Amino acid sequence: MSPSLARVLRSTAAYLSLCCCLTLPASAAKHKRIYHDGVLVDFHRTSAGKVCSSNGDVNGTVDDSGNVRGETHSDSVCTPRMRAYYTVEVEGHSYVLTPAPSLSKAGVAFLTMGIGAAVFRNSALYGVLPGTPVKVSSEGNGTFYVKLGKRMSAYKLESAK
Repeated sequence: MSPSLARVLRSTAAYLSLCCCLTLPASAAKHKRIYHDGVLVDFHRTSAGKVCSSNGDVNGTVDDSGNVRGETHSDSVCTPRMRAYYTVEVEGHSYVLTPAPSLSKAGVAFLTMGIGAAVFRNSALYGVLPGTPVKVSSEGNGTFYVKLGKRMSAYKLESAK
């Protein structure tokens, strides 16, 4: 890596870290979420397509006569992309929610398991059985926050009844 590229990457990383440090506490101080009592009613997962990756290599040689000999090798792997849907009841209303990506919690999981697994497994409702009491807060823009004990996750509204 060239020294100038390394310098740009370091300064960009420092800038992003500084922005996160300054904006997260400020935004938390501006807005106190109001949570309402709710209960997890149902959950299910569905396939939302596939995630595929592939790699390959090409090896070749040229002999003294100019003859070219080569071979290629490639692999492709596809896994289903799963999407989780949680039905939560709050004050007589039912909301179907799906986990929203959280960069702070899902970053490492994304690198190791893919974005679907990272979001799904970092959900506060992951592994929770129906009938479990939860705390729910709505931002009014389709974003909900569900709190279960010390765990809190963001969700996107899919439907409401």
